[in-house]
Amino acid sequence: PGSAITVAGKRFELLQFHFHTPSEHAIGGHRAPLEAHLVHKAADGELAVIGVMVEEGPENLALSEFWGLMPTRAGETNHERRTLINARDLLPHGAGYYRYMGSLTTPPCSEGQPVTASAKQIQQFARVIGANARPVQPVGRRLVLAPLDGIKE
Repeated sequence: PGSAITVAGKRFELLQFHFHTPSEHAIGGHRAPLEAHLVHKAADGELAVIGVMVEEGPENLALSEFWGLMPTRAGETNHERRTLINARDLLPHGAGYYRYMGSLTTPPCSEGQPVTASAKQIQQFARVIGANARPVQPVGRRLVLAPLDGIKE
């Protein structure tokens, strides 16, 4: 609650976030081993999704807050309520981004300073869920705008 973004002057409240392995996006042909999707919804029902490419690197402290609560099998749920997550901690610092209109499974890609997760964190997710990313889709009629600096709240 309270996490939101503003896109083209419209406010979108954070609804949920989830992950895909490997990333559903490719930048310059590169797919990250993990991608976070932060799904936001405006008062009129319109959705905006931020996709964050997660590269292998040092352990991600934000993920550590709830990764230990991950079920051990796909399809299981854990309704633990004691963990508070700051969604900003899942975003890269000072990174630019791409923005385009697309289907719900193709949100904007982030680039710049990568968000990282340890090999152990990525493997834990992949072991439980398996590969759950759809293949990279052609750009088609989607207009991809040039990277912009910063993420505006």
